[in-house]
Amino acid sequence: MSIDVFRNLQGPLPRTRLEEVLKGFTILLAEGKINSLAPLMPLIIYEGRPLDLKTHFQLEPLYRFRVPRRTVYKTARQVGKSMAVVTNLILSSSLIPNFHNLLVQPQYSQMKHISTVTFKTLVNNSLHLGLIKNSDCPDSERLRAFSNGSRVHFGYCGTNSGRLRGLSSISRLVSDETQDMDPDEMNIVAETMSAAPPEYGIYQYTGTPKTTDNFLNVLFNRSSGGELMIPCGCGKDNIASLEHDLEAMIGKTTCICAKCGRPLDPRKGKFVFARPEKRGTFDGFHISQITHPLHCGNEGKWRELLNKIETYPVAQLKNEVFGEACDEASKLVTRQDQEKAG
Repeated sequence: MSIDVFRNLQGPLPRTRLEEVLKGFTILLAEGKINSLAPLMPLIIYEGRPLDLKTHFQLEPLYRFRVPRRTVYKTARQVGKSMAVVTNLILSSSLIPNFHNLLVQPQYSQMKHISTVTFKTLVNNSLHLGLIKNSDCPDSERLRAFSNGSRVHFGYCGTNSGRLRGLSSISRLVSDETQDMDPDEMNIVAETMSAAPPEYGIYQYTGTPKTTDNFLNVLFNRSSGGELMIPCGCGKDNIASLEHDLEAMIGKTTCICAKCGRPLDPRKGKFVFARPEKRGTFDGFHISQITHPLHCGNEGKWRELLNKIETYPVAQLKNEVFGEACDEASKLVTRQDQEKAG
């Protein structure tokens, strides 16, 4: 079967066709001819529309099948991170028999929402629901099982990992809202993977940073440190981090080149890495609202973003909008400030 079968996957499809698609996809993965679950995203319907990565292209690494042992995603708010986490859990559980995930969040209310609202809704709106779930599969707030033997466990940790000690043979630990997790407690939670097969024991951390010594930010600084780089026709390679060009990329109507001020197309960007030697063991990706098509590609949302820049406290702005850590309230250097100084 050719990979072209999955490029325009649409539904609804007959059961036999769905079986053929999933079987063919599994073979391509095993043969190493494909390394992403993203082509199967249209099998999952959200608010009446099949999912895809057209807007959330920066989250594509999250869907890869072969990944480093550890990966961290340091993101701003409202960039599709939690939805991508859940979608990936569903697709990987659908495809890989006896693949056991543990999704951990800091608070019970967060865990309950993502399990009973986000996860359950997406599964029930999956075009291949009849192939992955049946009446014999356990289905509760803490455990969602699949007919191929895979399981997704849901838990909350915060400062008490004891409630998760009974779990074992977890294949992948997914920590969401990691900025509110205690590192020592997460070490205990990670022991649920100690008996996993050698090819598993995968760590995935996601969240929005707070201070520079916050757990999420510490993890990102240990990782490959991926930042989105968007080239401009003027020759400038714009790197979307506060350490480089991010503040100067904030234009009046959209994301712009930090050098010439022309609008940028984030979809032409690619990740560049501060510590490329870590790519095989610990990958990291930073995503801000400034370079996200949902925000920079929508006039109304961009006006709202500019309003946040004017009204949010600096630390909150850096965390929520830029997806960056911040220890103290220091004045942002705007493009207008740079032009005056120049």
